[in-house]
Amino acid sequence: MNMIKELDNIKISPRMKLVDINISNLGLIKGRDALNILEIKSINPRKVEIIVSLFVNGSTQKFLKIMFNGVILFKIVDENIRGTLTEEEFEMYADSNTESVFMEIENSSLAKKNQVIYRNAILRHIILETYDFNVESLCESIIVEELFNIS
Repeated sequence: MNMIKELDNIKISPRMKLVDINISNLGLIKGRDALNILEIKSINPRKVEIIVSLFVNGSTQKFLKIMFNGVILFKIVDENIRGTLTEEEFEMYADSNTESVFMEIENSSLAKKNQVIYRNAILRHIILETYDFNVESLCESIIVEELFNIS
């Protein structure tokens, strides 16, 4: 009961903002049609991997593996990301000036609420827009690797 009261008292930080995630060696990935999900694997309950194709000017350029580690939430939605976003977060997302399809909500209320439950783990609230779907994840870390051989 105490923890529920504690969670209800957490307010959204006035510093909450949506920021582009810059991928090492790739920079910003721009355009909803730049990524196409090929495969999603649950490695264990707290680790999810996504294999995506990265399109540049309409042709496949690279294949990437995106690993979400320390996963608390992993959600795939059809174009409308509203799902677990608060009204304020959704408005910020809808009105954002971000360029990348790979974004993070800094100081997210969802991350702050779950930080209390998960013993002050540093959580990242990630949004990934792909051609057909949007991915929302609350996790401890993300790793993006280029794949040179996919089967």
